[in-house]
Amino acid sequence: MDQIFTFWTTLPGRSVYKGVQDIPPGHYMLVKNGAMSLRKYWDIPHCPEKDRLTWNPEKICSKIMEILHDSIEMRLHADVPVGAYLSGGLDSSGITTIISREFDNKVKTFGVRFEEKAFDESDYQKLMVDFLRSDHHEV
Repeated sequence: MDQIFTFWTTLPGRSVYKGVQDIPPGHYMLVKNGAMSLRKYWDIPHCPEKDRLTWNPEKICSKIMEILHDSIEMRLHADVPVGAYLSGGLDSSGITTIISREFDNKVKTFGVRFEEKAFDESDYQKLMVDFLRSDHHEV
């Protein structure tokens, strides 16, 4: 638990449970007939040309935004106010921008500051908070 509270996660290969190991990044575990095997999820088999997507970049981007929008919308359904974690990184900044622009222009955000400059993204959080004018809370 000390690793969770220090690093927000366990160190690689560890978990909070005795005798249970973490699956390495970029992998998944396949259990079949009682046997387990680890596989890299990016080992994509060759795709025949007839099965390849032929959309132009604009259509691909539009479809990605549609899926992302639907995914965010599903997660915003709640009986209580919903907020967004805003680390200041690309993922949380992009998702929070979509929430702010398309769902709730007074979005509540929260973030974490660290004393160690190497871990602290509060400068980027502040830029996004100012840009979005979100109701931001920091720990």
